[in-house]
Amino acid sequence: MKHSVFIDNGNWYKGNLHIHTTLSDGKLTPAKRVQAYKDRGYSFIAMTDHNLFASYPEYCSDDFLVLPATERNTSRFPGSYEHIHVVGVSRPAVPEKVTRPQPLPFKEQGNETDWQNLLSDMKADDQIAVIAHPVWTRMSIDRLLTLSDYTGMEIYNTTCERTSYTGRSDYIVDACLREGKKFFIFASDDCHEGENEMFGGWICVKAPKLSHEDIIRQIGAGSFYASTGPQIYDFGMDDDKTVYINCSPCVSVNFITYEKLGYSVTGENLTSGSYRLDGSETFVRCECVDKYGKIAYTNPIFLK
Repeated sequence: MKHSVFIDNGNWYKGNLHIHTTLSDGKLTPAKRVQAYKDRGYSFIAMTDHNLFASYPEYCSDDFLVLPATERNTSRFPGSYEHIHVVGVSRPAVPEKVTRPQPLPFKEQGNETDWQNLLSDMKADDQIAVIAHPVWTRMSIDRLLTLSDYTGMEIYNTTCERTSYTGRSDYIVDACLREGKKFFIFASDDCHEGENEMFGGWICVKAPKLSHEDIIRQIGAGSFYASTGPQIYDFGMDDDKTVYINCSPCVSVNFITYEKLGYSVTGENLTSGSYRLDGSETFVRCECVDKYGKIAYTNPIFLK
């Protein structure tokens, strides 16, 4: 019997959880960001201006949601570029219009305590916290392993990738998962400029309906995948510990595990793959790569 990571009954909703507007350092107004993503077929976004929590009920409708959100950060470590940025999306709905500055919980000289204080503040505010672009912020794996109170980490960030080739963090993600950290995987745009920084990375959530409550609940349950192109239709494991995936046509389907090496299937127009685990793995996740090099990322299945 197959056990999918996605809910049985639901629809797929495409969204982006990391977007900037003219309320901080973005070049487009909130209204123009909303229209751009609606025109491209997205179902929800979060506008995450720097250190400003904002909700936008005026842009929400039956077929489009703007989730209340922010992006917060701390100062750099002394003599280093290393710091932390965190996207925070409100778990409760915020039906009224809000633009509330968020305090910066740091001193002139940053340290690991500031990182954890930031994440703890966001947990206290009942936000889903996603660590943003850890390569761009030069975050060390050792320090990441000390942190708690976050739901996810960006594995792909469009703007970082297109402006400084720092948008891919698969090695950091796997290094943290390998050490027993449990979190979900996100792709986002982090757009500040125009279309050159938009529509490159997103998540697709399977939920009963398009509502704040349902989207947030299914993100928290891991009923979603991240992508820069391909689609994933199903991912899970059956009773004999065989992991399976169904996807849009790809040239490779890659099962990633630790400590044992995973397994890759290559070919033309692959739409499925499977891999039997031997019980030594701590987690397994899958990446599906299409002929253009675009990747879809499942969330990890935690095995221990």
